[in-house]
Amino acid sequence: MGVNEVRKYVKERVKVTIPEVQTKFSLGYKAARELFARLEKEGVIELREGLTYVVRNPEREEKPPQGGGSLSDNAQEDDSSRSDLERRWEYMRYLRRNIPEQAEEKDEQFLKLCVRVLDYCINIRRASPSIIQNKFGTGYFKACQIIDWMCTKDYITDLQGVMGGRVTLSREKFNELYGHLLDEGERGPVSPSDVGKLITLLKAVRDQKSQPVTRARRPRYSQWDDNCEFANVVVKRFADIIRAHPEGVDGAIREAESRLDGVRDTHDRAMVEVYEKVVYDLKGLTPEQYEVMKKRFGGN
Repeated sequence: MGVNEVRKYVKERVKVTIPEVQTKFSLGYKAARELFARLEKEGVIELREGLTYVVRNPEREEKPPQGGGSLSDNAQEDDSSRSDLERRWEYMRYLRRNIPEQAEEKDEQFLKLCVRVLDYCINIRRASPSIIQNKFGTGYFKACQIIDWMCTKDYITDLQGVMGGRVTLSREKFNELYGHLLDEGERGPVSPSDVGKLITLLKAVRDQKSQPVTRARRPRYSQWDDNCEFANVVVKRFADIIRAHPEGVDGAIREAESRLDGVRDTHDRAMVEVYEKVVYDLKGLTPEQYEVMKKRFGGN
């Protein structure tokens, strides 16, 4: 398939759409759009509306606005015999010429509107200009711009002109790409995949929380800038627990582990590190050493 074949096919028709050429020549949307842009630049076709183009009449070239005047001023100079539909097509062509390439995507408000529309269309699995107009109150031209944006991103397949197409973007991928652009009240339903990821994360937190302190690994105290202050706080808790459990080291270890679990529930990381060190030190004591600690800290 060559450009000349497409050019010949288009010239033989009064009007042609991008989906029609896609079907005829088995092209992807991007390739078809590039061909249409080339033919439009060559003057073979001109945009009519949405994804529909008409073959240009060389005997009647459209005149661009002169002297920077407004569109409405130039419209008054046009032939009054033309129909309202022709004027509307000319207005769309004027907008298309004066909108820089990809300007819509760079515009934050337009992007947010596209994201809202895409969020809705993922739920119903379809997108078309009429759906966008009815649901979001946009004009036809704006709705077509949004469809073009979706097609450029490859979020739509089986596009059939004004009938729209099937939305293929998954909810998980949408949340990853655009979830941050939606207000809290506009967010779509949470996908099963998102729930699964949350459950996995919570299990990891639970496992980390319940992981016992052993002598195999020395606890870290990254939350403390002052080593001396950390040591003093540890010694104070260490002494309190020993004084409260004169019967032996096993009872002191159970008490320290109970306090550690309670502190973990408060998410006070600094105190978690303190009690992890207390448990670690207690587990390193022999019964004889524990008796020495009891005497040192005021025990009987």
